[in-house]
Amino acid sequence: MVVDVSAPPMPRLEVQPAFPRFVLGGPLVVVLTLTTSRPGVILYRLPKPSLVAPVGLGARVTRDGATTTRPAVPLDPMRHSKLTLGATPRRLLVEVSELVGADPGRCMVELLFATPFGAARSNPIEIAAHAPTDRERAALDAVRSELRADESFGEWLRRTGPSALDDVAAADLGQLALHRFVRRFRDARGRVDESALDALPPALSPERAAFVVERAALAGEAFEEAANAVRALGVGLDGWMDDLEQGHSWTGAFRRAAPGD
Repeated sequence: MVVDVSAPPMPRLEVQPAFPRFVLGGPLVVVLTLTTSRPGVILYRLPKPSLVAPVGLGARVTRDGATTTRPAVPLDPMRHSKLTLGATPRRLLVEVSELVGADPGRCMVELLFATPFGAARSNPIEIAAHAPTDRERAALDAVRSELRADESFGEWLRRTGPSALDDVAAADLGQLALHRFVRRFRDARGRVDESALDALPPALSPERAAFVVERAALAGEAFEEAANAVRALGVGLDGWMDDLEQGHSWTGAFRRAAPGD
């Protein structure tokens, strides 16, 4: 690949849906993998989107031949989590339903990522929005009963304590499965059984392995060898493993005292 050294270094975005089925009115989780356009260059103070909020992201949505754009807006790095991007890819889970909209049918989506040099654009992915089944609608209604005015799924995810979703069967959750899992994992400080991990979709198998490592860290067990195995997957979860070794939990379930604290 020929690298244009006259152009400013930019992130490269690769996007794939986390769940095979997107239900209207539900969260839309994608896997976002970030790399740099120029080997050897490190990009600092980039926005860090997440399941909680798609900070720094915009979207180009093409539906029925018409394209609408929601620009990626640079955010004050002093007020949001910051991302450093170097030689190792970074894999993030991001909830983007508010960027894509809630119209039925199929559309093509490209994510836009804010940088100091303009917006980087992802590969296009096709999203097919389905009407919920009766059981999926019941699960969505359970969450909506807990949402405050203008609250997003990400803001709901920040909460702790019991939820109406706790009583919903995993098979009926659809894309709400990840949100319920993260809340349960955090509130139980990682004390979840294998069936909860197995409920994660195949596209999130690397995250499943990472949750197993975090579970060991929360339990005070040795996890370094397992963390290295996750790094060896080469998909971009090194930052998650690094955070665990520094005493920070991905789910916010704990923070151990790191050396030098």
